[in-house]
Amino acid sequence: MLTLVTGEADFLMFSPAGELVERIPLAADRTMLVQIPPGQIHGFVTLKNGTAVVEVKPGPYRENEFVEWAPAEGTKEAAAFLDWLSQAPIGQSPKMLK
Repeated sequence: MLTLVTGEADFLMFSPAGELVERIPLAADRTMLVQIPPGQIHGFVTLKNGTAVVEVKPGPYRENEFVEWAPAEGTKEAAAFLDWLSQAPIGQSPKMLK
């Protein structure tokens, strides 16, 4: 479960192959709660500085898990991926970046 506390962002859901299947806009001026199905590949892109969210998931705590089609954090590829996330249309995948 995820909820926006402040700011503006998009919550993203992907197919296992990396295709963007849903984009849910979140803004602080309206109450929004996103229920994430177990095992759903998802992401989040902030659209405004100072954006904060709360994500609640059942324990036990596990490190974040990353899919093979997503670039490693802090890489050049990650910067391009974040740009793509902010504007990718439904049905597109990051494989199209290559």
